[in-house]
Parts: sequence; structure tokens; C-alpha cells
Amino acid sequence: MLKAISDHDLEKIGLIAETNSASMHELNRTAKVPFDYFTENTREIIAEVDQLYKKGILAFATVDAGPNVKVITNSEYQEKNYQCTQRIRRNIGSKTRSGCSQCLN
Repeated sequence: MLKAISDHDLEKIGLIAETNSASMHELNRTAKVPFDYFTENTREIIAEVDQLYKKGILAFATVDAGPNVKVITNSEYQEKNYQCTQRIRRNIGSKTRSGCSQCLN
């Protein structure tokens, strides 16, 4: 991570942060007394951010101790990420989901 930071390599920083976050939460789920901070909405947002990345947008999801997703991105993609996450937030709880994949059309 330190090398990625010193190299200003946002993609590597994001991938490392996602891996570290996923590892921590998997450890929580396999603890002697398992627990999980994720909600359905947490999982949905992570999946949508993953779709953004697969479509070439620098977007990486990380989660601390709680259900709130933080998106790592740069200024070039900040507005697109914001639009997508706002669309998800508006549709939480609705029967019809409209996620980030629609923001890219």
C-alpha cells in the first residue's frame, strides 16, 4: 500500500483497500462468535461499485466496522460515482432496483 500511495497509483490503492476490507469482514463472519456488519444494501452498493470498475471507471468499495460503504475514486469519476450511489440510495427498499449499471448508459 505504501508503494501504491507513493506512486500515486489509485487503482492499486483501491484494489488493496477492497481486499483488506473484504478480508476483515470475512474474518468477522468466521469468528468464534460470528458477526456481520453488512446489510442487503451494503452488499448491493458493493456489487454496483464492482460493476462500475468492470466497465472501466475507477471505483472501489471499502467498509469499516459498520454497514456504510465508502467509494474510493478520483476527481475524473467522482460525479459519476456520486450519481450512481445516489440512484441506489433512492431505490433502497423499492421493489424496482435501478443501480449504477443504468448510470453508464
